Amino acid sequence: MKDPELRHFILQIALKCADISNPCRPWDVSRKWSLKVCDEFFRQGDYERQLGLPVTDICDRYNNTVPKIQTD
Repeated sequence: MKDPELRHFILQIALKCADISNPCRPWDVSRKWSLKVCDEFFRQGDYERQLGLPVTDICDRYNNTVPKIQTD
């Protein structure tokens, strides 16, 4: 694959497949990964707040919940 545009497109497809595959996993695995991702988002928001930066919407633990993040 020498064409950079094709390579980029294929990487986008792979990333999308990884992103949407979680709900297809067994419930205990899917739930574990969802909670881990949301924890990472919330820690990022905490750090943004600590630095006095605007908090990214999805990373604000005070205005979001795990279910809300998953449906937005």
